[in-house]
Amino acid sequence: MRFALTIVLLLAACSQAVPTEAKTRALPKVKLVPRLKELEAVVASGPKAPSKKRMAELRELLETAYVAGRASQRFAKMAKSDLLETEDAFWVFEDALEHENSLVRSNAAYELGKLGRVASLVPLIKRLKYEKDQQVLFWVVDALVKLGNHSGLPELLDLMHEPATAQNAAGLAQTVLTTAGLRLDGQATFGKLVREIRAVHRYWLEHGNPEGVAQDKLPKPSPLLDARIASRLVDLQGFQLRPVDDSRFILKRLGTLAVSRLAFAVQASENYLRQHSLEVLCDLGRPAAATYESVLPLLDDPLVGPRAAEALGALGNLDAAPYLLQRLDSPNLELAVAVAGALGPLGAKSALPRLSAIVADKSAEMDRRVYAAFSVALLDPGTRFLEQLRRSGKYHLQTLDELLDRIRER
Repeated sequence: MRFALTIVLLLAACSQAVPTEAKTRALPKVKLVPRLKELEAVVASGPKAPSKKRMAELRELLETAYVAGRASQRFAKMAKSDLLETEDAFWVFEDALEHENSLVRSNAAYELGKLGRVASLVPLIKRLKYEKDQQVLFWVVDALVKLGNHSGLPELLDLMHEPATAQNAAGLAQTVLTTAGLRLDGQATFGKLVREIRAVHRYWLEHGNPEGVAQDKLPKPSPLLDARIASRLVDLQGFQLRPVDDSRFILKRLGTLAVSRLAFAVQASENYLRQHSLEVLCDLGRPAAATYESVLPLLDDPLVGPRAAEALGALGNLDAAPYLLQRLDSPNLELAVAVAGALGPLGAKSALPRLSAIVADKSAEMDRRVYAAFSVALLDPGTRFLEQLRRSGKYHLQTLDELLDRIRER
């Protein structure tokens, strides 16, 4: 009995000590400023595509070179040679990623991978989202890998299971592993190859850079890439769902290359730009850790405070823990729930006593208890509360499944 009482007193002391420390910390002040016009200026000042006349000439060469039956083999070879010798060929290859002919799309992706222009990551990642043809998708993933981007490795795993692409996909997988410094012996099983590619992809998600690539060999930003990233951020302020969704997909999969511009956009006075940028940072997680100081002041933003809390949890800087703990009992339920769900991904073990108390408090709002239980499960593995709630059918099933999946993936 005395032992149990001691534990209770210790937990009570822990639960009181942390918030007291948190209350001594004031958030840095932030002044939201217009960003949209600056981003539009970056887009306008970026490198321009060739003129309509020049693009028509390049398309003619491309059609002659790659469309079967368009020209004799000799003329097709000549057209391909002429096209590849031009400095602006990459523009027409990027344009050809949307070509109706799948063979042309495949060749366009292949050539973009060989040309090695980092700005081509933007149209290639967009193609990754929409491509349905397995052969084309393979060459898109191959090009991304050549450009130092591992965001297409889940698609590569799918292609390894398809008869039409299995052999090429397995070969590319071995190339990826070799670059990462992992050599499989001749007896390596298919399952081993799959597991290692998943591990390399986890590295990408955690770092935003490909494993095994030296710092001086990583993709470098270019004026054209910067203009394209700025263009995607401009689209976040729009009201059309497709461009916004495309932009978020691309920005997340650019890894660290988009981080500096996201840090710029996250303190925009334009509401949608600020909110969507925060949500991209939530998806990016630790590769975007450098944006911490830009995100932290937004914790008390009346519009995006909950998203800022989620982002702080994903970014992984433990300096955020006192600020989050201070808001764990906020009267703003959405903010309190977001904070409860952020402390686990953040790795704030000092929050365990208070989070556990919320889970055990049957008078607390169920949203607060669910997200506190999610964080507890990450900090002190165990999913009993969430599993029991799932079986009871008394809470949103999809939300519980998403949280349980996130726990299992860590």
